[in-house]
Amino acid sequence: MKIAIILNGKYKNDVEMEARKKYYEAKASKGTEIEFLFPSEECHPFPPSPFWLTNIGVEIVKKAKEAETLKYDAVVVYNPYDPGVDTAMSMVKIPVIGSGRTAFHVAAMLGDKICVIGCESSWIPLSYRLARTLGFDGMITRPIRALDIPVEEMKNSKKEAKERFIKLAKMGIAEGGQVIFPQGLNCLSVHLPLKELESEIGCPVVDAVPLAIRTAETFVELGLKQSAIAYPYHDHF
Repeated sequence: MKIAIILNGKYKNDVEMEARKKYYEAKASKGTEIEFLFPSEECHPFPPSPFWLTNIGVEIVKKAKEAETLKYDAVVVYNPYDPGVDTAMSMVKIPVIGSGRTAFHVAAMLGDKICVIGCESSWIPLSYRLARTLGFDGMITRPIRALDIPVEEMKNSKKEAKERFIKLAKMGIAEGGQVIFPQGLNCLSVHLPLKELESEIGCPVVDAVPLAIRTAETFVELGLKQSAIAYPYHDHF
């Protein structure tokens, strides 16, 4: 089985790219091949910001179509705000799995209240928007807070990131949270063992991209894909 993961863009150095590839390959089932696809740099210079979602959504659709042409079995959208996912689901006939919606659905199976921790404060409105769009608005604790440690600094700020994440998670638990969803913090799971964080926090922490990979595997194995009634097929845009 071959699964394409459409990333936000290329990281500044190969070390970060390799760390992600190694991490996601370890989370995939034996025999599953993981490959990264990237939007054009003209569309999306790195690091990301909340202002390019429209453009990145178009690129994600293009990359989903490319993945289908290259005979990938499924597509996983890395960005947990799910830009372009709905459109891509109408543009290809292979499963398209949004990591954001996957994490929300899994979190909802693990508890009744979800504490969302964002990557940066500027992204918080998008967290509320996705929760509302997917129907989870009533399940999230308020307010949503952000880690506010830049992605490129995460590797060298592990201690600070861990302490701040645990603090924010415990604040969310005090407000009724039962499950933690680190949205846009895929870099956190790559550099810090989530099980270690779980033991200190005292509740599950959902890891969006590995969950999306396993969901994609399940869809392929069971012959499932998006409904043509919900997502009528169009072969061009």
